[in-house]
Amino acid sequence: MYRFHSFKKTIIYEYDLLSFAIELIQGKNEIGKVVFSPEGNEHGYGKTVFDIGGGGEYIKKLMFCKYADMTFCTCYKVIDALVEFVLIKEGQKKPIPPRHWTFKDKDSLFTKTNLKCSNKLIPMLKIAGQFYSNLREYRNQLIHEPSKKKKTRIQTLDENGIFLFAQYTVALVDVLTAKYAEQKIFKEGVSFLSNKLEDIHKQGKQKPAKPYIAMYAEYNVCDNKINLKCIKDCFSKREKSSGWNQLYDLKIRYASINKEYYFPRHIAIKLPVELNLEDYHKFEVKK
Repeated sequence: MYRFHSFKKTIIYEYDLLSFAIELIQGKNEIGKVVFSPEGNEHGYGKTVFDIGGGGEYIKKLMFCKYADMTFCTCYKVIDALVEFVLIKEGQKKPIPPRHWTFKDKDSLFTKTNLKCSNKLIPMLKIAGQFYSNLREYRNQLIHEPSKKKKTRIQTLDENGIFLFAQYTVALVDVLTAKYAEQKIFKEGVSFLSNKLEDIHKQGKQKPAKPYIAMYAEYNVCDNKINLKCIKDCFSKREKSSGWNQLYDLKIRYASINKEYYFPRHIAIKLPVELNLEDYHKFEVKK
C-alpha cells in the first residue's frame, strides 16, 4: 500500500492555477464565520468560501470562456501526472530515453493494473483513469488540431463541464493528500462532482456523495476547561438543514490572559467535547 502525500508537490503549479480559475468564477468571498460567546451563543454568519459543484451563470464570464480550453488541458495534465505517479508506485518502469511513455501507453497500463493502494481510494482512481481514457482524444485535438474542434463531435465538455472538471481535479488532489480526519468529507465531495460528470467517465454514480463547505469558528472563553458542545451542535444542525458536510477551522480566544489557540479543520473535527486548553500541545497543531 502507498500514499499520495508527495504527489501534490509534482503538480503544485497546476493545482494553484486551477484553484485560481475556480476562484475567478466564484469570486473571492470572505470565509463563513461563526462567533461563539462564553455562554455558547452563536452569531455572525458570514459568506461561504467554497461552493463545491457551483458556478452557475458565472460560467458565462468572458475570462473563463476565453481560457476554458487551457483550464481543461491543465486538468488533464494533473490526471496524467496522477496516472504516472500510480504506475510508478505500482512498480512500472519508465522507458529509457529516447523512448517515452505516451498517453496511450499509460492508459493501457493503468487499465490493466491491479491497484494496491487503500481500498477506499481505488474507485476514485478508476474513475480518474476513465476520465484519462475518455478525454484523451479531445485533449490531443485541442493541443494539435484546435481548428478542428468545432468540426468534430468527439467526447467533449462545454464551459460548465470544464468548470466542474476543474473543481473535480482540485478536490481529487485534496482527498488523496488529505489528513485522515478530513478524507471522508473530501471523498464525498469528489463523488458529488464526479456524479455530475458521469456522462463523461461512464462508471455510474458514486455513493455517498455530498458537497462540503469550509467555515471559520471563533470561541471566546474565560476558562481553560471548556465544552465544545455548542460548536459541534451548531455545525451538526447546519449540516442537517443544508445537506452539506461542514468543515471548520477553530480559534479559541482566552481574552483575560490574552491567549489564542488555533485548531486547523483536520484537528477541529476530531476534538473531544470536553477540552482542557492546557492539553493544547498534545494535538500537534501546526499553523
